[in-house]
Amino acid sequence: MTNAMSKYASTLVPAECELFYDEVLMLRQRVAELEHTEESLKRSLKDLADVKFALDQSSIVAITDRVGVITYVNEKFCEISQYAPWELIGQNHRIINSGYHPKEFFIKMWETITQGKVWRGEVKNRAKDGSFYWVDTTIVPFLDNRGKPYQYVAIRNDITACKQTKEALQQLNEQLEARVEQRTAELEASQANLRQQAHDLSQALQELQHTQVQLIQSEKMSSLGQLVAGIAHEINNPVNFIYGNLNYASNSHFETFVL
Repeated sequence: MTNAMSKYASTLVPAECELFYDEVLMLRQRVAELEHTEESLKRSLKDLADVKFALDQSSIVAITDRVGVITYVNEKFCEISQYAPWELIGQNHRIINSGYHPKEFFIKMWETITQGKVWRGEVKNRAKDGSFYWVDTTIVPFLDNRGKPYQYVAIRNDITACKQTKEALQQLNEQLEARVEQRTAELEASQANLRQQAHDLSQALQELQHTQVQLIQSEKMSSLGQLVAGIAHEINNPVNFIYGNLNYASNSHFETFVL
């Protein structure tokens, strides 16, 4: 061993262990690596604890095993479902099934998560007292070394108020549409009535115009009759005179002829 190496070794290894220099050096290196790994593990556990705390404060969290049996629920899950933890752990999520969704809804969900895929959707659940609530749900499968799910973490957020607002708006919209349809029908009926009245007035006007033409024609005929009567009277006077004096003229002529 050189003087430089001996001096370096003396700073790391006790003098009585210089014969085992390589072994001690490797051991210390291994200890340093383990300490570093332990520190990294502690930081990772601290990060996981912080993430869990953040999720528990903000979301409804449940963990199930690979067949759907609940193994963990946080406080918010208990608050919204009104069940105690011991009432939920060991059960499956049928305990809060509202009956709102068809079987195909959950079949599709299980097909997704058992394939190791994340599932997202809105679910209507039923609390212990029978009331209903809506949650926006994300289910994340945790996979083992073979890529198979061994547990599922469900993260939910309460959207009941939002759903109720949407339902109220939908009902209001339906009511408005019904009123619009009713008003439209009333306006169409009113327009039909006005069209009928206009048609009746048009017919009445045509009849009035026809009657007026007849009256005018009748007045013309009456005037013509009066004119003809006047002319006939004027003609009739001399005719009557002639006719009246015809016998006299005839007699006078006869008398003249006799003489």
